[in-house]
Amino acid sequence: MLPVRGIFCLDVETDKLHGRAAFAIAAVVRDEGKTVAEFQGRAPLPKHTSRFVKQVVLPALATMKVTHDSILKLEEDFWDFWMNYRDGRDCVAYFGNQGGEAALFNRLILRKYKKRWVFPPAPLHEICTLMRARDWHDIHHMDKYMEKFHLCTECIPQCFHHPLFDAHAGAIVWEHLLANDPDTTLKKNTPVV
Repeated sequence: MLPVRGIFCLDVETDKLHGRAAFAIAAVVRDEGKTVAEFQGRAPLPKHTSRFVKQVVLPALATMKVTHDSILKLEEDFWDFWMNYRDGRDCVAYFGNQGGEAALFNRLILRKYKKRWVFPPAPLHEICTLMRARDWHDIHHMDKYMEKFHLCTECIPQCFHHPLFDAHAGAIVWEHLLANDPDTTLKKNTPVV
């Protein structure tokens, strides 16, 4: 078993996969298995967005109100939250290095490089990579992992593509993966909590 450090788990919804506009951001900070802080914000949707975002993501965000009048302000508020909670925590995202999470940090750092270059998540851990390393083959469905091991997300409705739910789910899956012996957790198909 690995010792579980604090966790800073984020999720970003962008105008399209690898998009340049993070119009919805959420982060969950957990210490010793308990949520200690949350961030969520949403800006107006960019003019040009993908069909997937319109058909799948926007319905999931129906309950998430627009909180910022621009993406720039949303991203800057997220940076402030990151700076307040980053120390002593692993920064994790589900597919963070391929998607909007890494791009978000890159934009934020390059925007004020002289002040920010020393504060990126180093590294930005990917939950799906640890799932694969632990012999979980269906890395594209974190919900199936959660169902198998009876993991819940603290009264957040199960609505994937809602960044706050995804951040909670990711943090809990990360904790579970680190806290349990990989030889018994996945291969014997018995939850060890």
